[in-house]
Amino acid sequence: MEDVLMTINEAERFRLMENHARGAVTLQAISSILNISYRHTVRIWNAFRARGAVGLVSHKRNNHNRALGPSLEGTILELIREH
Repeated sequence: MEDVLMTINEAERFRLMENHARGAVTLQAISSILNISYRHTVRIWNAFRARGAVGLVSHKRNNHNRALGPSLEGTILELIREH
């Protein structure tokens, strides 16, 4: 099983989606609990079904336009460690 780093809100969504998968709560109830539209709740449910917990994690996290490439970042860190 893969470890997934989640925010508190994402973890709450995960818990609710697991409950829905077991039949314990409806998507309509989840949309009310999370204060989001039913349509968005269905999107979250589809992402959860397709990719599990990973599907609930924001894709915007760690996506910085000014981020350096991994090789350049490694080179810079090596130079910093040398000096």
